[in-house]
Amino acid sequence: MKYGFFLLLIFCYTFVGAQGTKPVSRGAVVSSTSDTITRKSGKPIQIGLGMMGINYVGDFTDQRLDKYRAYPGANISIQTVSEKRLHAQFNIGAGSFADQMDTKTTLLQPSTADVVPNSFVYTSIIYGDVRLKYLIFPTNRLKPFVSAGVGGLFFSPQDAKSRNLSEPENGTRPEGEEYSIFTLQAPASIGLEVKATPGLSFGLAYNYHFAASDYLDNISSLGTRKGGDHFQTLQLSVCITPNPIKEEAEIPIYKPKKPVKADTLITLKEPKKPKKEPIEPVKPQPKEDVVVFEEESEKQDSLSTEDMQDLSMMMKGASDWVAQISKGAVEAEEEEKREAEREAELKMTDEQREERAVKNQSFVYYKIKAGDSLEKIAQRFKVKKETIQSLNNLSPTKPLPAGMTLKLPDVGVEPK
Repeated sequence: MKYGFFLLLIFCYTFVGAQGTKPVSRGAVVSSTSDTITRKSGKPIQIGLGMMGINYVGDFTDQRLDKYRAYPGANISIQTVSEKRLHAQFNIGAGSFADQMDTKTTLLQPSTADVVPNSFVYTSIIYGDVRLKYLIFPTNRLKPFVSAGVGGLFFSPQDAKSRNLSEPENGTRPEGEEYSIFTLQAPASIGLEVKATPGLSFGLAYNYHFAASDYLDNISSLGTRKGGDHFQTLQLSVCITPNPIKEEAEIPIYKPKKPVKADTLITLKEPKKPKKEPIEPVKPQPKEDVVVFEEESEKQDSLSTEDMQDLSMMMKGASDWVAQISKGAVEAEEEEKREAEREAELKMTDEQREERAVKNQSFVYYKIKAGDSLEKIAQRFKVKKETIQSLNNLSPTKPLPAGMTLKLPDVGVEPK
């Protein structure tokens, strides 16, 4: 893994040099076929939001025990989008990892009376880098890629009691052994990007970060492992392109029928003038031809008249059929309306029928007979005494005179 970063850079530049580029107008991407040129507009930027698992590789690492241990982290990326295979990408991420010495293995040098190296470390990291991302045989949906770059790394190691191990006087390193919490780092990646829509895609990538420092775990000269401390991540990202590339128009390519040499002088010939042909005088038609033409036109008129008669009869039959259907629909609707009124009538009370009759000015007339009283008449016609008195201006104290005709609300009771 020591020289993997440099080999990956050489691989990317080799492919880019073999690919070659064509000059295009600024602010546009042009793709051509045999007959047309398609102009694509836009300078989109892709923004990626990723979650990742961080795995530490250092002086505490036992490859058999610690290679599956991962801690959470997050990454944000910004990159250019174009039809080319090579893209520039900026990344910034943060996370943490923890590890401790395995008591069954010897990963550290023997301790002395003055120096006791830490056996546990919890390190927070923040990194930023610039990478070159190269697409390997991309398709419309799938885009495998490799990338490599360089950047910086801030780290802060702590022990089990949350004490800062980067301070010089903590008894975990030999005297005079100091380091900075900032170092250079070189990431190398391989992954796959899946395009869902023109503005949305998903990515999965494996990243290995080569750090220039051997103090990510606060162990350097006391460790038995050679080389610096590194970390690796497995990252899942959601990539958003706010302004994706759009195809504007297809411009046809002019192709001459015969190849024209560069030194050939092309001359334009004047178009030939059309020859003027003499105009022949119009001969008068014979009288017989005119008669025949008139007879044929009359036959055509007679045929068209018969066709019109048949068409009018068909139209009339269709209109009668539509009228019958409409009439049946209207009658059915009226029957439904009458049935609803009958049902509503059955549900009404005597008082509601009386109020409806007075409101609609619907009355019946009854001639008073001997022995009739206001109570009997109201009970017989199912109306109130007060309504009878109000409609006929009767006094509640005077008896009803025989032979007088009363106006009563029509609630469906016929007078006898």
